[in-house]
Amino acid sequence: MSDGGALPLGISRHTARLKELDWLAGTVTYGQAYGGDLEAVNKFTAPLAARHVLHADIAMAVQGPGLVGTGTEYGHSGLETGELVNAVHVLGGKPVAVPRISFADLRDRHNGLSHHTVTALREAALSRALLPLPVLPAEQGRTLFRRLQASGLERKHEIRWQEAPPVEAMERALLRFGPVTSMGRGVRADPAFFAAVCAAAGTALELLRPNPS
Repeated sequence: MSDGGALPLGISRHTARLKELDWLAGTVTYGQAYGGDLEAVNKFTAPLAARHVLHADIAMAVQGPGLVGTGTEYGHSGLETGELVNAVHVLGGKPVAVPRISFADLRDRHNGLSHHTVTALREAALSRALLPLPVLPAEQGRTLFRRLQASGLERKHEIRWQEAPPVEAMERALLRFGPVTSMGRGVRADPAFFAAVCAAAGTALELLRPNPS
């Protein structure tokens, strides 16, 4: 967990639940954040700690709750996503970006492909990342494609289209964990948001599978 939001890891109920289910090899906090199983100096040593001390197969780099946003292009803590892409690239890893996608958010800058994702990956990310996107139905799919083309991200990053799972499948996957919401909206209210997370998770898992060739 970075210091882009709240600093103490103990505030995150999601992390507590993941550890309760034994779904995490461990936690790492870096920068001004604290309280992880390991504490690292910066966004370079944090993934190194996850890989070489916790022996994690996949490291999820996330901010704590309480993100900062000003409604401007650069004034949001999500911009560090691009910096994390750079750090993972320098360390020889495979950065997989988790896009913020929503069709329930009525604010134009977040409708479809959020400006948070676009700015972080277009401006702050100097290295190439995998950008998984869900294949969405009808008009949502067309809108997402148009926003992607307008963003210019196709020229900078590797786009991976992933079939979006049915809402029922995403709900079943969360049964053991418990309810998860984004901006107060669950899977039924904003399925595209959760489908984007599934696309990123699916792509990361594919990278772990042995190459049959």
